[in-house]
Amino acid sequence: MRRRSVTQRPIAPDRPPPPRPSALNSLLERVKVKKKHLDYTYAETEDMVTEVNEFFTHEETDSIFRDLVKNSRNFSKKKFKTAAEIPFKNHRYTYTCFWLSVCLGLHDRKTQNVEMLLVQCAVEAFNAGVYRQLISFVVRATITEKNVKIFKIALAIVYIITEAFCRISLDGVTYGKYIREIATFDCKTGRYIPAVTKLLSESLSNPHLPTSKIMLLLWKLIKFHIGSLASASKFRAMRRQHFGLPPDNAERSGLQHVPSKCSLRDVEAYVTRVKNQFLFVRDPSSNKLDYPPSVKEGYEALQKHLHIPLAEVYRREEKSYSAELSRTQVDKIYQNNRHQRVETFFRIFYPIMKDAMKDMLVLLLHCRPAKEDAISDFNFWRADLDHPEEQSGELDIPEMLSLRRTQEITLKAVCATLLLLMKYFKSNHVYQFEAICMHIVDCKGIPVMLRLLNQNVDRYATTVHDVPDLQALQFVWTLTDNNPMRLVKENDYRRRAEAFILDEHFRPKAICDSDDTKPIVPSGDTANERNVFSIISLIRLLQKLVKDKPARCFVLGTEKGSMILKRCLKVEHPMLNLYTLKGKKLPQLLHGGGCIFKKFDEFSLNRVDQTVRQHMLDNWHYANSPMDEGSAPDQASEDVLTEQVQQFLELHYVQSQAPDILEWKPASIPEDIETITVDELLAESVNLDVDYELYRYVLEA
Repeated sequence: MRRRSVTQRPIAPDRPPPPRPSALNSLLERVKVKKKHLDYTYAETEDMVTEVNEFFTHEETDSIFRDLVKNSRNFSKKKFKTAAEIPFKNHRYTYTCFWLSVCLGLHDRKTQNVEMLLVQCAVEAFNAGVYRQLISFVVRATITEKNVKIFKIALAIVYIITEAFCRISLDGVTYGKYIREIATFDCKTGRYIPAVTKLLSESLSNPHLPTSKIMLLLWKLIKFHIGSLASASKFRAMRRQHFGLPPDNAERSGLQHVPSKCSLRDVEAYVTRVKNQFLFVRDPSSNKLDYPPSVKEGYEALQKHLHIPLAEVYRREEKSYSAELSRTQVDKIYQNNRHQRVETFFRIFYPIMKDAMKDMLVLLLHCRPAKEDAISDFNFWRADLDHPEEQSGELDIPEMLSLRRTQEITLKAVCATLLLLMKYFKSNHVYQFEAICMHIVDCKGIPVMLRLLNQNVDRYATTVHDVPDLQALQFVWTLTDNNPMRLVKENDYRRRAEAFILDEHFRPKAICDSDDTKPIVPSGDTANERNVFSIISLIRLLQKLVKDKPARCFVLGTEKGSMILKRCLKVEHPMLNLYTLKGKKLPQLLHGGGCIFKKFDEFSLNRVDQTVRQHMLDNWHYANSPMDEGSAPDQASEDVLTEQVQQFLELHYVQSQAPDILEWKPASIPEDIETITVDELLAESVNLDVDYELYRYVLEA
C-alpha cells in the first residue's frame, strides 16, 4: 500500500493558502472574557398593598374584616362621632376597629394612588396620637384569650403606620410634606425596639401571641431606623468617603466579569518576597541596586487593582489605640469615626442581640416546608392562623395553604432583618458585624440555613400560596371606588380557598421537573417574588458568615453545603447565581479540592471564573487539600477573632444597657436551638414534590 506523503503540496498561484487551524487561537477565543450587562438588583419589599396584605392571614379576612366593615359603616350612628372622643380604656375594641378602618382608607372618598392613600391615612392616625397609645398597649399589656383579638387589631394599626413611615423615609421626594411627622416618629419609636424583641421572645411560648406579625413589626422598625437594603450600598460608599477611600469597584458588578482585586496583605507579601528574592540585583546601566522591570510592572499592577476594604481600616484603627490614651480620648476618637444613627441603634440593640438572634433562628427552624412537620408547625403558628386549639389530625387544604403562606412571610422577614443588621453593622464597624455573626454561628446558624436550602429550590421559588380574593385590601375595597366591599358569607373562606386550588386561571405556567437539568428562569408570571427573595437572602447570609473564616468554611463543606448550593443554580437569577457561586468557591479557596470536598465540574468552574470577582494572587484552582496538610482547620483563628471582638465590646460598650423603662428580661425558649445537633438539622432532604402533593396544579403544570 502506497504511503501518503506528509509534505505540503504546492499551492495554486491564484488560490489563497488555506487557513491553518491553531489550537492556541481556539483556546484564546474560548477563554476570552465575555462581557454582558446583567441586572443584579432584587426588590427587598414589594408595594405597600402587598406588604399590608401579607400582614393579615386568610382566616382574618373572614373573622376580623367582616366585623370591621360593619363597624365602620355604623360608626356614625353611635354616640362617639370622632376617635378623639372614644376613651381607649373603656372602648378598646371600638377604638381599634375605627382606626384600622381609617388606616385602610375606608373613610376616605378621594380617588388617588393606593399607596399614597394608605400613607396619608396612616399619617392622619399618627397625628391623632393613635400610635403612641397603641404601641404602649402592644408592648406592655398581658395578652390572654379574651383580649387577643384587640391585640391583633392594635398590632395591625402599629404595623401599617410603621410601614407608611418606612415608605416616607425611602421616598422623600414624593412624601416631602411629611418631614415634620417623620422626625416625631423617629424620636418616639427607637426605644420600643427592645420591647418588641422581648415580645417576640415571649411569643415563642405564649399560644396567644402572633409570632409572625411581631416579627414583621420588628423588621419594619429596624428598617426604619438604620435603612433599607437598597440604601446599604450608598451607606457603604459614604463610609468609604469618610475615611478617604476610593469608590468600591464592586459598584460595577452589573458586568458579568468585574475587575480583579488584591488586598494590602497581598501587596505586603509581594514586596517581602521580592526583597528576599532580588536582594543583590543591580541595574546594568547605572550599576545600582534595583529591582527588575518585571517586578516593578507586577507592583504597579497590584497597585492598580488594590482594594482596601473598610474592615481593614477598622482593624488598624483598633490597633492604634495605645495605653497612653485615656478613656475619654479613645471614646472621642471612636465616636467621630462612627455613623451616629447606626451607632445609636447598635447601643440599643447590643444588650439583646444574643437572645434576638436565638429567637430568629428558632423561627427559621419552623419555616421549613416539610410535610412530616406540618402538624407541629401548625401548632407553633396557630396564633397567627387564628386557631386557638392545637391540631392533632391531618390538615385540610385551606389550613395547609395558610400554614405555608405564614412560613414564607416569616422567612422573608427574618432573612431581611438579619441581612440588614449584617450590612449596616459591617459598614459602621467590622467588629459589630463579627459580634452578630458569632451569635448566629454559636446558635448553629449555618446548618439551620443549609436545612432551609436543602429542598427543591425550583419548586419553592415558583409555588404560590396567596388566594387573590382573600387578600385583605382586595376584600375590603371594591375594584371601582373606595367604598367597602360587600360582606361575604361565613363559610365563603373555605369555598374560595378550595376554588383557588382547582381554578386553572391561577395556575402557574409550565415548570420543569426537579429531575430535569434545565434551569428555571423565574419571571413575573411564574416566580414567587417573596420566595426568591428569601432564597437569595439565605445564600447571602451564608456567604457573609463563612467568608475568610476557615473553620466556618470547613463546616459548610462537610455539611453538604456544596451539593446544596449546586441545586440552587437550577434557578436562573443573576444575583442568586452570583452568591451561590461565591458560596461554592469559599470552601475550595480555603481548603482545596481534597476528598472531603467534591471537585468542581468544568461548567461550575467556568461560571465561577466568569462571574465571581477574582483576586489577582488567587490560586484556588490548585490549592492543596486539607487531607494532605493534616486534619481539619483548628479553632485558633476563630478564638483569636472572638477575643478581639470581646475586647472591642468591653472597651466601647461595657456601659451599654437597655433603657430601664423597658425592663428587658429575656424570655425562655421552649425549643432551645443550642441543644439541637447538626445531624438532627440535616437529617434528610425536603422533597417538595411529595410535600406539595395537595397542590396538584403545580405538579401537573
